[in-house]
Amino acid sequence: MPWVLRQRTPTAILCILRRTKTWTSTDHGLLGAWPRLSEPPAAFSGSGSSTGEGRSPIGQGFCDRRETFGQSNRRNNKELADKTRSNSRGKRFFRKSSRFCPYTQNNQSPQNARGAARPVSIRPRDRMPVCPHREGGVYAPNLSEPRKIKETDDMSEEIRLDGRVAIITGAGGGLGRSYALLLAERGAKIVVNDLGGGVDGSGASQNMADQVVDEIRRSGGEAVANYDSVATPEAGEAIVRTAIDAFGKVDILINNAGILRDRSLAKMSSDEFDAVLDVHLRGAFHVTRPAFANMKQNGYGRILFTSSAAGLFGNFGQANYAAAKMGLVGLSSVVAIEGEKYDIRSNVIAPIAKTRLSEHVLGPFGDVLDIDYVKPLVAYLVSEQCTATHEIFSVGGGKYARVFVGLGAGWHAERPEKPTPEMIRDHWQQIMSIDDFTVPRSATEEIMTLGAQLQQ
Repeated sequence: MPWVLRQRTPTAILCILRRTKTWTSTDHGLLGAWPRLSEPPAAFSGSGSSTGEGRSPIGQGFCDRRETFGQSNRRNNKELADKTRSNSRGKRFFRKSSRFCPYTQNNQSPQNARGAARPVSIRPRDRMPVCPHREGGVYAPNLSEPRKIKETDDMSEEIRLDGRVAIITGAGGGLGRSYALLLAERGAKIVVNDLGGGVDGSGASQNMADQVVDEIRRSGGEAVANYDSVATPEAGEAIVRTAIDAFGKVDILINNAGILRDRSLAKMSSDEFDAVLDVHLRGAFHVTRPAFANMKQNGYGRILFTSSAAGLFGNFGQANYAAAKMGLVGLSSVVAIEGEKYDIRSNVIAPIAKTRLSEHVLGPFGDVLDIDYVKPLVAYLVSEQCTATHEIFSVGGGKYARVFVGLGAGWHAERPEKPTPEMIRDHWQQIMSIDDFTVPRSATEEIMTLGAQLQQ
């Protein structure tokens, strides 16, 4: 049966590379696509000796091209080899990442520094739960199978948005303004929406939206302004109607509008909580619903939601903001599922950049987090060339990374015995383990996976 490198693959590959002192690449590069093998390497056979037999085949003709590390890495590899010579059969390559390394004898768990066994991060395909709706009948976590680059894709081609119509909420300043200017530069027709209020949502002015529209027009682009708040269903309809009346359709929607009313949980009022949800979460829904209907009619759409690290991971004094931002992740997931067959892609970004809303949180560190680092990812995600959907991305300071909600392997109680609280306590470490996780693409997929496991 074929097998494939599973979770934490980049770390496992790096482990092998450090061991062999070579860097071998496939046609797509180290991070472009993980190697898929039709047969397991010798390191899985269980054979081997201290002389090196049974080690990883990488660096031994596994790929055609080979590049050596620099002198400093050679020195590090030598020190690493000295530390791990006693375990040269493949049980552990380096201490800190031993639990991530899949190359272990007989596919057994490597030993950590304290001698406790840890599960390996690889699962043969013949042990994966069967799924009748997937090609090959196997649940394959999305982490392990990135989109393959088609031979017809021209990676040197400039990403253009000619003829596309984009609505950008909160585009009067900061990130929204930078998105509007870049998308217009790439050929898109822009609806610049902004209420023109303060950081807390108070007040209103048409100046901010008008200034961005004027900038776009002076540069030869097409743009119109809209001054509605996103906080009501009627306003959401009006924003989309502005795009249809001016340009005939909606191709791109970037939900960027937001306000802040920070306060610790014990001191936060219901009005402060609702005000933030009205703009961030309900506002995104009010605009997305009519925009989605138009995209569905046209058979094409790109929708982008703006979340935050505060929503994904939490932050003191931002209960309202965090709740709204994490709610957007769920909303985007449903939009991605429902829009897939209409070529409507929906994704989420969690930008870290200095704006009116974040400068008081970031302090001096905000000076290195320029908003210009965020807009390239946004432009790509809303382009036709990007087929990613149902994803979350962290972006800031030049770093671009995928964020995901994973599901650990967990612990399965023996049936028909009913588990007790004491059994939960005794298996807590296994329940909390993330060594062998998957990334379900929907609630249905998780339920089907569980069903397949319960039938085993």
